Formats: sequence, structure tokens, C-alpha cells
Amino acid sequence: MLLELRIREQFDAIVTGAADKGTWGRLLHPPIEGRLESGFEGLEKAKQRLHECIQIDPADTWSYVMLGNIYARNEKNLNVTTFYYDKCLELQPKDAMVMTNYAALMMEKGEFEKAEILFKKALNIQDVPNAYYGLALLYRTTGQLEAARQVLETFFTRAVNMKGLDGLPIHMESKNLYKELSEALIVPKQSH
Repeated sequence: MLLELRIREQFDAIVTGAADKGTWGRLLHPPIEGRLESGFEGLEKAKQRLHECIQIDPADTWSYVMLGNIYARNEKNLNVTTFYYDKCLELQPKDAMVMTNYAALMMEKGEFEKAEILFKKALNIQDVPNAYYGLALLYRTTGQLEAARQVLETFFTRAVNMKGLDGLPIHMESKNLYKELSEALIVPKQSH
């Protein structure tokens, strides 16, 4: 908990002990000693803690989101992910980010109609960059290249009012997709 704001930073450390129950280490700066967590065991503990949060507060939407993300990204269990995202939408039916995550999941499962509905609902609630990108990807995947390009054009028009977006990965990926779509839609001129 002491280092939760410094995730992904690298530290100099000394391993001070190792056993079947774990590995202990001491950071040199800041001077902290404790048990190291990593890998699958860390995910199991995270899931356990998130379930504890839900027991304390059954309306804790973000615990459901985090559990859904763990099952989607780390365990590739899309059915369990669906359960958690359904619960999120039951609790927060107008949460555009949850809808966007859920739409991406439906797309991954090949449920394109449901994904399209969810992306569009999310965008009706809030301008979510990931929803624009996801909807454009969905249209590209289903061969609707012009529709995909139009979604991105709408996104770029509205992005002018979104602070701090330029340079973010989602904005860069959207630009790359737009370029790809534009190149694919160029019709070669026929020679006479």
C-alpha cells in the first residue's frame, strides 16, 4: 500500500529471504521491507480483495469492473467477464466507460450487433474516445469502411473540445486507423 502511487517504477532492492510462502525484500530507497507480490498469486489476492469490497458494498461498481477486466485480460474467461459487466450496468446503467468496455467484450465474442448498440449508447451518454475507436474498429471488422471513417471524423471533430487527448495512445491509434481506412477507400482511377 505504501507504494501504490509508484506502480511501474523501478527500485534498487536486496532479497532478504525466500521460502515456499513467498519472497521478502528490502528497498534501499525508500527504505521499505516486505513480502514481494507478483504474477498469478497477486491476481488471486486482487480478486479476493475485490470480492471483499463487494461484500462490504454490493453497489461498488468499480470492483465489478476490475474483476471483469482481470477475467478478460488475464484469464481470458469472457463468460465470467460478461457476468461482471452485466452487474456493472445493472448498478450504473448510464456509465459510458462500462458500456464501452462491455461493447469491446461483445466485439471480442463476435456479438457485433450487441457491441454496436453498446458503443452507440455510450456515445449518446458521453464523448468517450475509446467508444469512437471501438465503433470504428467494429465497422472495419464488419467491412463497413466508410462508416468506420465517418465515426473517426466525428471523433476528431469533437476531440477539439477534449482536453489532454492529443498524444494519448487512443488518439494516436485512431489517427492510424483513419489513415488505414482512407488508403483502403481510395478507388484507383480507371484509364481511358
